[in-house]
Amino acid sequence: LGEDQLLEDMATMDPSMANSLWRVAHEMPEEELQWLTFSYAGKELEPGGEDRDVDASNRARYVRLCCKASLLYQAQKGLQAFSDGFF
Repeated sequence: LGEDQLLEDMATMDPSMANSLWRVAHEMPEEELQWLTFSYAGKELEPGGEDRDVDASNRARYVRLCCKASLLYQAQKGLQAFSDGFF
């Protein structure tokens, strides 16, 4: 999936998060990116992510990984709720 499709999918589940990630991908200046690392909700998006800063050259990767992590988390929550309904 492309970055824009992931952001569209994200917008259906979490519009605020999708908006923030769109801003990272398209509007955020380099000096604001420096405060981001490759982590999401306290977990590394890739090995060494806590120590890897987001910059203009890797912002698309960061957005893609955040979308995937968030969508996976939402799906897991839904599956857990479904499973809890049976037991």
